[in-house]
Amino acid sequence: MSRYWCLLAVLSVAASVTAAPAAATDTSLSITVDAGKVIGSINKGLLGVNHGPLAFYNENTVLAERKAVDLSAYYKTIGIRSVRLDEFASIDIQQLFPDFSADPQDPAKYAFADADKYLKAICDVGAEIVFRLGYSEKPKRVDPPSDFNKWAEVMVQVIKHYNAGWADGYTWNIKHWEVWNEPSGLGWTGTPLEYCALYEATVKKIKEYDPSLQVGGPALGAPDPQKDIEFAELFIKYCAERQLPLDFFSWHCYGTRPQNFIEPAERHRKNLDAAGYTQTKSFLTEWGWLSGVAYYPPPVIDMAGIQDAAADIAIMASLHNRVDLAHFYVGGAMDRYPWGLFDFVQSNLQVVGKPRKSYYAFKAFGLLAANTLRLDCAATPDVDSGGCAVMASMNEEKTNITIILANYGTSTKHYTVALANIPWITPTSIQIRALDRTRDLEMVREAEELDLPHTPIELDVEIPSVYLIRLAPWGL
Repeated sequence: MSRYWCLLAVLSVAASVTAAPAAATDTSLSITVDAGKVIGSINKGLLGVNHGPLAFYNENTVLAERKAVDLSAYYKTIGIRSVRLDEFASIDIQQLFPDFSADPQDPAKYAFADADKYLKAICDVGAEIVFRLGYSEKPKRVDPPSDFNKWAEVMVQVIKHYNAGWADGYTWNIKHWEVWNEPSGLGWTGTPLEYCALYEATVKKIKEYDPSLQVGGPALGAPDPQKDIEFAELFIKYCAERQLPLDFFSWHCYGTRPQNFIEPAERHRKNLDAAGYTQTKSFLTEWGWLSGVAYYPPPVIDMAGIQDAAADIAIMASLHNRVDLAHFYVGGAMDRYPWGLFDFVQSNLQVVGKPRKSYYAFKAFGLLAANTLRLDCAATPDVDSGGCAVMASMNEEKTNITIILANYGTSTKHYTVALANIPWITPTSIQIRALDRTRDLEMVREAEELDLPHTPIELDVEIPSVYLIRLAPWGL
């Protein structure tokens, strides 16, 4: 899990870096939303996570008994669009194909049962799967395979199991297959060129089987950012020189400011385009905000609290036009893990998943993304360099405008929201939901008639917080 590896790198500069930017001197934010200016579509690809919806915990540490909490209802509520299979034993290759010396064509040599249950829960919530082909970061599981071609052959048989019914399998049409995890860091003991050779063998074998499948890598994730830069350049050059398919370029990023995500996203896009991979998609297959860096190593605080939730929205705003798909780390719950959308709690003698504040941030973005059209927003002062974020959407019928406002660490305590070019002539009804220390997207204003656009919306807000505003013609 690269979250901890990144923490090791960030700790060296933790004394000079804070989780939030310096407080702005302005105490008011003026926002204009122009409903007459559509600037694209809402990127629903940001509604992606690692893990879940089945979340596993150890009920009996002595017997090592593991049980699962099903978070499917929450995933459906958010509208999770994509789940990446991160380091998780059931889908590791040493679990699926435990004896590498065996015949890859023999279905009896595979153990799919646990992985099948895990993946079925994802399919049942309607989410796509990004299948990470590889191993978890355990001793002797990050060494290069002894035979790259055989390893690639095993990968094709795994694909056949899930897409073509092989070995009593399924026809789930899983499209995205990611080769390995974090070979630029602690996820690979071989050389960068050896990884490139593994990718070459794998992508050729998969495309030979089914050219329509989307294959990518390298899932960058080194503790040293410079190693990621060098690895990415080598990998892209290697693929370009050999004219290898590269349907998506995957990378990981954890930061202490939303702006930390902008530079690598733009650099990867620039390098891909320069190499001729203009159609290659950018997948951020792990991301998160390092709120608790100053508190690590343990004991740590809950790192999915309200400041994290507001920062999550700000990061999504920064990523919106810069990546095609993004997967938050993590979507489910994990034992004694300070990040994630959920926590394990006892309720009526049962273990259940309790949503953290970051869950409600994703729920808010899901409500924004329920509308297709993205609207132009302008703010004074400029929110891009601060701790605030603003996004707005409208449905195709032009009967719903939704605005999301996130403030994770500025002195801005008052918002003035003006609407331009509202597409209806009737009075406007408003609903406002608040996500802050005490409220979880609870309604704070409802069924109120506004004289828009003549009278702006005035909000006094808490810091940190996320506010969701819904506007519609009166009566709808």
